[in-house]
Amino acid sequence: LTKERLIEALEVYRSSPHAGALHALLFAAFACAALPVTPLMLAAGYLFGFAHGALYNWIGSVVGAAAAYGFARWLGGEAIETLLRRRLGSFRTAGFRTTLWLRCIPVFPYVIVNFGAGA
Repeated sequence: LTKERLIEALEVYRSSPHAGALHALLFAAFACAALPVTPLMLAAGYLFGFAHGALYNWIGSVVGAAAAYGFARWLGGEAIETLLRRRLGSFRTAGFRTTLWLRCIPVFPYVIVNFGAGA
């Protein structure tokens, strides 16, 4: 792996007509699987420019968060509810506010909040 080959591969990727959609899907998969997305964010800025890169990152982030939420809801909603019945009260009465509060605190990783809210 050399610098020249990496730059050549990025140029081929950038020239693809579906590069933006592919990047958003890749970003969503990384976000849903709790893998680091910072390299993808930086790559999008380099490949597509600030505006388009930010758009593709945002789309991937939203799709990844929705997928994590849906997967957790499908996988273990009832099991989690029986284990944490009394702790789920705040999600039932003010779900949006509680989720927003947890997302704004940098201590809780987004994927944990998404899976927890979905479950």
